[in-house]
Amino acid sequence: ESIAHCQMAVDSGYWPLYRYNPELAASGNNPFQLDSKKVKGDLFKLLASENRFAAVMRRDPKHAQELDDRLKITVGEKNQLLQVLGAEDLQGQYHKLVEGLTDAKESGSSVTILYGSETGNAEEQAKNLLQDIRARGMKGIVSSLDDFDVEELPNQKVLIIVISTCGLGEYPQNSKRTWMALQSPDLPMTWLSGVKFAVFGLGDSTYAQFCVAAAGYDVRLGE
Repeated sequence: ESIAHCQMAVDSGYWPLYRYNPELAASGNNPFQLDSKKVKGDLFKLLASENRFAAVMRRDPKHAQELDDRLKITVGEKNQLLQVLGAEDLQGQYHKLVEGLTDAKESGSSVTILYGSETGNAEEQAKNLLQDIRARGMKGIVSSLDDFDVEELPNQKVLIIVISTCGLGEYPQNSKRTWMALQSPDLPMTWLSGVKFAVFGLGDSTYAQFCVAAAGYDVRLGE
């Protein structure tokens, strides 16, 4: 019974299974391996079997459902982050970024760096990145996400986003308007098909929603 309960926790995403082998990094491979790659179980069913959660369900079913809905969002976002960490093509993605920067340099195109920053850390990193790009003979601009015209995003050859996650999974104030604009159902699937992009995230790994803002932008731009 206990084994079946553990399996239910894994399938629901409540207990992600992963391995970390630092020896793989020495050979150029990703040391992080995610074993439970897909959330396929019923989280509510798992919670109902836990006494502490079952008590809430009996006492206040409506509140229990609200908590379950919120936990599903958290589990889903965490799974997205683990999927990124466990991606087998991380090195390939890095090479694509390098290729994009090389193409931008050869064609004389400008690199667009946008940041979402609450305390200034992401802004500082974005500006440092601009200095590095210019030191390599490339052109570039830097701006906060919300100060940049969203309609101009499809016209960028290379787009780099540097964004922090603040509080308990909050997007920085100067990135929220752009984030909401990207949620529009009117945007075609091919809207950013010609843009090479990379997303760098800043956050505190002790929080459950570590770098969720970066993960959100990365997933949305890649759709």
